[in-house]
Amino acid sequence: MCFHCIIIMFEAITFNVVLNSANSSLLALLVSNNFAELKGTVFKNMNVTRLWTLTIQDIVEHFHISICLIFVLIENMLLTNTTLPSYQMLMKCLAILGAEVVVDVIKHSFLGKFQNIKPGVYSEYLKDMCEKAVSSSSLNGYRIIKFNPLVPAALLMRIVVPLLRRTWYRAVLLLSKLKIIVLICAYWALLLGMKIMLGWAIQVIARKYLSYYNKIRKEKNKP
Repeated sequence: MCFHCIIIMFEAITFNVVLNSANSSLLALLVSNNFAELKGTVFKNMNVTRLWTLTIQDIVEHFHISICLIFVLIENMLLTNTTLPSYQMLMKCLAILGAEVVVDVIKHSFLGKFQNIKPGVYSEYLKDMCEKAVSSSSLNGYRIIKFNPLVPAALLMRIVVPLLRRTWYRAVLLLSKLKIIVLICAYWALLLGMKIMLGWAIQVIARKYLSYYNKIRKEKNKP
């Protein structure tokens, strides 16, 4: 896990260098790597099981990229000494995340075309994920896609702690420091509540999708 954290940290630093560099060749290199991934994946021999594994990896990759971009935004706040990231930096991060999603959509489209895999297989994947979500605890939903939350959590702690330290040192009065402590506790309670609500919402959506899926199957099997 330590090695995984180091890799994600290097990825976040790379994004930070690319987005803060005036040289456009770095951004072009990032885009070319996406198309290299597209080219290296599309022409491989792919079956339903391998496609499922690739889909899970893409989901986890998108989340890791989102965490890395949050790292870049907070680093931008620290460098510019502001409370919010710049609009240009925010747009660049959204553009990179959008480009990743578009490339993955194109990749799966070509895979389905060249490997003769029907789009309905993704409905089967979603059904399997919903069945696992219903049968598992709402707090362990991340295990369905084999996601390790400790790695991005370590990256967030690495960048959030300096931000909190800067805010703490800026607060001169005791009342201001007490407000910071109260806000930290409130944010922590809010995140905990969001985690519980998200786990509950995933199970509710999973049950509704399974009901919808079974209903559609029964209608198709009617003579």
